[in-house]
Amino acid sequence: MVKSIVGACLVFLAITGSAQAVSVANPGETAFLQFSVFASNTLPSPTAGSVETLNNWTITASSQEFDGAFLGNPFQALGLTLGSGSLNDGFSLSVEFDRSALPAASTVAAPGVETGTLLLDIISTEASVNALAPGFSILEAFGSMTISASSFYEDPITATWSYSRLFADGFGQFGGGTFLVRVENTVSAVPLPAALPLFLASILGLGVIARSQSRKNQAA
Repeated sequence: MVKSIVGACLVFLAITGSAQAVSVANPGETAFLQFSVFASNTLPSPTAGSVETLNNWTITASSQEFDGAFLGNPFQALGLTLGSGSLNDGFSLSVEFDRSALPAASTVAAPGVETGTLLLDIISTEASVNALAPGFSILEAFGSMTISASSFYEDPITATWSYSRLFADGFGQFGGGTFLVRVENTVSAVPLPAALPLFLASILGLGVIARSQSRKNQAA
């Protein structure tokens, strides 16, 4: 009976353990993925309502599970409308990943052979253009996004994004910008599977019953 109980526990833990998807950030930490882009705008001095077309994507910095990210197509031309709300629905950046390329020290889980595609979709936007110095302005935008992942990662992943570009007033139709994606893992510790306490309580109850039955059999 005891062996059966132990076996059931092991099977349960194996099942629940394998069902836990990997986050892209360690508990209590933030993973980031930074790109440099080449931007073109519809106006010499970008303002609210204008569109930034972002192209020539290059990964310039990353951390944790994003260390395995790479661009299969760096020439994705994506239009970023400068405004607020959900006006950038449909902005979807495709990023490949390969976990075999992960440095062991930076990963959430042990490096593996998993490969796949991450789709970064903007769901909200706030944007502004602010004077920085005489003759220069900075364009800034930020918001939230979801990252649709393979079955190996949590899906969808909630993230924030930001974009900035410095330009000379009247000459801002082209220039280099920075696009940053951040994923914060607010969990402070690895949680137990939700059903585990109840399961262990049931196992304990079965053990008590089995022991009581054994004593009765010995007394008889």
